[in-house]
Amino acid sequence: MRLFFFIQLLLVGIAYAQEKTPYIVVFQPNTPLGLIDGLLKTVLGLLDSLTQFTSGPSFSGIAARLTPSQADSLRQNPSVKYIEKDGVFTTLGSLSLKRHSKRTMLNQSPGIWGLGRVSHRAKGVNNYVFDDSAGSGTCIYVVDSGINTGHQEFEGRASFLYNWVYESTDDLSGHGTAVAGTIAARTFGVAKKANLYSLKACDRNGNCDVSKVISAIAYATSDYRTKVNNGQCKNGGFINLSLGGISAGWQSVKDSVVAATQAGILVVAAAGNDHANTQNYLPASAPGACAVGATDSNDGFASFSNWGATVAVLAPGVYVQSTFIGSNTATAYFDGTSMAAPHVVGLGAYLNAKNGKQSPVALCNYIKSTSTQNTVTGLGGLTGTPNKIAYNGAA
Repeated sequence: MRLFFFIQLLLVGIAYAQEKTPYIVVFQPNTPLGLIDGLLKTVLGLLDSLTQFTSGPSFSGIAARLTPSQADSLRQNPSVKYIEKDGVFTTLGSLSLKRHSKRTMLNQSPGIWGLGRVSHRAKGVNNYVFDDSAGSGTCIYVVDSGINTGHQEFEGRASFLYNWVYESTDDLSGHGTAVAGTIAARTFGVAKKANLYSLKACDRNGNCDVSKVISAIAYATSDYRTKVNNGQCKNGGFINLSLGGISAGWQSVKDSVVAATQAGILVVAAAGNDHANTQNYLPASAPGACAVGATDSNDGFASFSNWGATVAVLAPGVYVQSTFIGSNTATAYFDGTSMAAPHVVGLGAYLNAKNGKQSPVALCNYIKSTSTQNTVTGLGGLTGTPNKIAYNGAA
């Protein structure tokens, strides 16, 4: 009997030791693809749930479920830069509980309060004033829950690119569609002529595996390079990340953002909704990311918004109306830094189309320097938080 229980325990121990855990494996820069393929075959054998990602020679890797022995083998391989455990981000917006030059300058009236705020120095003006270039010639990648690409508000400018989630390519939560609408919808968008690209990395419940997010960032980076080489995106590329969570280190997130920035893409990230210091959150604190906190229509700092010196600028993020799912005309109201970030992505596209393309770092700095300053209330004790609301310079 004792021998039987010993064998049982031994078998359980062996099974536990070989249990697979999700990992992110990043290869050394400039590792040849042939060497990577050989490594996967000889060291790992057949893997379930294997995803390869690359944004170019400087950043490439895989996401896979590995046994402890497989992970150890990879750590010792000179072609591997580092290995880290996968994790989960969440989307950072929710349905609002309130529920109730020779160029031509255009005036959208009546307008949306957030659009009015980013186009006027004073609060309480809802009409949107904007240059008719309106973000034309820009490519904006929305890493999120998907986009209702057939919505009338997108006028055929929204396209699906790739899905990493084990569900429909459609937006099943509405979050990504609301984000996209704030960026570039005909009525609700800051950059009304920008092109939108859906990269689905989050499921219907708002969960986004870190490995899926970095795969999407890498995909956007590679796709942007291809489009530029084909004469597209003449006024720049942008990635919107209205998602995140408390940092567990995740060097892969930081490296993916750096690679995108080096490729000429402005990466804008929501600061977070925990009313905590943004420096402890990713992707908002990643080097090169332009992090955005949220304000309400009275220029009050949103009670949920993360804060701190890591935040670049503030933007409307409370009771923001945008596009939604369920039909091709649906709308809804959202709260969250998820809605603040796309105001700044749209503004970046708008400014590049109007003034000429700038580098990502220069553009984020320009948005900070031209912002409406010292009007936000509720920042007491929130050390380092910029009293700056994004502004398009129109009125």
